[in-house]
Amino acid sequence: MTRTNSGVRWHHAVPIAVGLAFGIWMFSAAVPRLVTQLAGVEGTFQAERCTWEESSDGEWEAICRGSFTASDGSFTIPRIESEGRFDTPRPSR
Repeated sequence: MTRTNSGVRWHHAVPIAVGLAFGIWMFSAAVPRLVTQLAGVEGTFQAERCTWEESSDGEWEAICRGSFTASDGSFTIPRIESEGRFDTPRPSR
């Protein structure tokens, strides 16, 4: 005896479509936040040492090393590095 169908029927398409739509929506909501670095935890970065370096395109970047503590005190990252470009020129030596 052979089966005439695989057991997937039209009413199975509804949860599959909902799952795909939800996955696409989650992907479209998460990726821009990660790319623009909006995802994260509020807290305080305490810089211990900052250096200025010239990037390949001639812009000056501040590279700072220090520690990060979450606003609610739930965790601390003791060693972290942060890079940034600023509108102001590099400070004189």
